[in-house]
Amino acid sequence: MRVSVDVPFNAWGARFIVDGWRRADDDAFGLRYFLDGDAGTMVVPLDVVAHQSYGIEIRSRAGRAGPHANPVVLSVDVNGHDLGRFTLMLGADPTTAQFTVRTDGRSRPWRKGYSRVTFRRVLSAGPEPRSAPVPAVAVYLVRFGPDLRAVGKH
Repeated sequence: MRVSVDVPFNAWGARFIVDGWRRADDDAFGLRYFLDGDAGTMVVPLDVVAHQSYGIEIRSRAGRAGPHANPVVLSVDVNGHDLGRFTLMLGADPTTAQFTVRTDGRSRPWRKGYSRVTFRRVLSAGPEPRSAPVPAVAVYLVRFGPDLRAVGKH
């Protein structure tokens, strides 16, 4: 177990992917896995230290879709605790979302040992969301560590 770990979605990082992902060909931004359906889960061994800020950083992008498709909103859940949501604009370059929570806070989503992280599509509030095309979501890298705000972006 490590205090900080970068999990690229490549052959090495595939060991952390549990379900809900589909391997795809590389693109101009790197090796990629697609969210296959509404949710994708990974399990990561972490040596989370008490009394500090601890975070997750997700580098991802949404593919192109038809003219009536809405941007993709993903929620991030760690060990059953909702950390928040982020939006991916359709067809844009990869973006980075980041969430940081105190390890001694009330909700305590992070724990020492294996942490289960789930990325889930949030249904659009727009008209007839089920009939709109569902854009693909590619994930390239997920980083874990204390106070990621102090670390440079990729």
